Order: sequence, then C-alpha cells, then structure tokens
Amino acid sequence: MAKERDMLESWRDLDTTFELCDRAITRKKISEIKRLISSLDTGWYKFNGNFKIYRADVIKRLAKSESEFNNTKLENGLEVPEYEYNDSWRKKQFELFGEKRDALQDILDELDVDDQSKNDSVIVDVGQASLEVKNEIDSIDVAINRIDTEINTVADGKMATGLATEFKENMARLSSMINQDLKSLVHARLAMPD
Repeated sequence: MAKERDMLESWRDLDTTFELCDRAITRKKISEIKRLISSLDTGWYKFNGNFKIYRADVIKRLAKSESEFNNTKLENGLEVPEYEYNDSWRKKQFELFGEKRDALQDILDELDVDDQSKNDSVIVDVGQASLEVKNEIDSIDVAINRIDTEINTVADGKMATGLATEFKENMARLSSMINQDLKSLVHARLAMPD
C-alpha cells in the first residue's frame, strides 16, 4: 500500500517537527521559531494531502463509504477503529498541529523582535544562514513536487474536485511563502555582518 506508506512517512516527518517545536518553545530563538512555523505548515499540508489520497484509496478499495471508513469494532471488549488511520485520527493530528503552531506564534509575539534579531544575526554564521535558506528551498521544492504529482493525477481524472481545489489553495500558499518568507530570510541573512 504505497498510499498508506506515503501518508505515514509524511506523518512521521510532521511528528518530528512537533518534537522540534517543543524544543524551540523552550529555547525561544526567533529565527528557529520562524523556520519551524514554516516547516510545520509545509509538513501539515504534505501530510494532509497524503492522508486524503490514502483515505480516498481505502474508501474506494476496502471501506466503500465514509461511514465504514470511520466505523469502530469491538476488540477484547474495547471499541477500536475499523481503520486505525481514520478521520478521527486525522482530526487529532490537526489539533496537535494547531496547538504547536499557536504555541510558536504566541512565543514569537511575546519576544522583542528587534533585540532578538540583533542577537541572532551576530550569532548565526554564513554557513548556518546558507543551510537555513537551503532547507527552506528544499521544503518548498518537496511541497511543490507533491502538488505537481497530484495535479497530474487531476489531469488523469482521478482526483475529486474538492481535493483539486485544496491543492490550488496550497499552490497559492506556497507561492506566497516563496514571495515573502524566503525573500525575507535571504534579505535578513544578506544584512548579516561579515
């Protein structure tokens, strides 16, 4: 089941980002928090897209309906989901994503941006700055390639209209990310002292 494997792989990446968020919350470094907000968003959209593909595949091949996909069964006296990775599981992941993102944004709002930015620009070296820019570009490339694959699926007539609309919205968000976040990151690093 390649679709389940892709979905779980993107979920593991997102879960790792959740762990990095916890670390960043305790360290309270603006540059790290800004980078993680972007990574968190990208990770969520990738996971959510893969989940929807997995969900559609399971419903088409096995469950035959949304309600069956979300059914529960009795196992050893306990009620457990018929399919472990169902809509309730996805909703829990979304709630965790929202909690982590809100916590990062709250800390970012609390910090004095001007003073911390000066400290960060002195501490970060050119190698670190290059690595951050490269990581941002790689993250955007992965998201764009995933969406491109899905758009090709739409051309083949295999994707639902709602999912196609969501991917169009994701493309607009990625375009905005390129135009704003990446440019500001590069600009901030170019303004760094030698």
